[in-house]
Amino acid sequence: MSDQANRGKPVTDVPDEEEFLEGAVKAVKEAVAELHRAGIATMHLIDGKLVRIHPDGRREEIRPKPAT
Repeated sequence: MSDQANRGKPVTDVPDEEEFLEGAVKAVKEAVAELHRAGIATMHLIDGKLVRIHPDGRREEIRPKPAT
């Protein structure tokens, strides 16, 4: 339908907050898996630490550069 045909009609197919969050989490998991299949490492915040996860499953904690 065109936008014009939908004007004035109530929108009833809007996801609630929980459904929206579940969809977002699923999309991020799929994106990370796709990057790993392409051989690209991803960065994650795990327990307050920045961690690089490599496609082979290795985890590398990223530490801040020492102050000079």
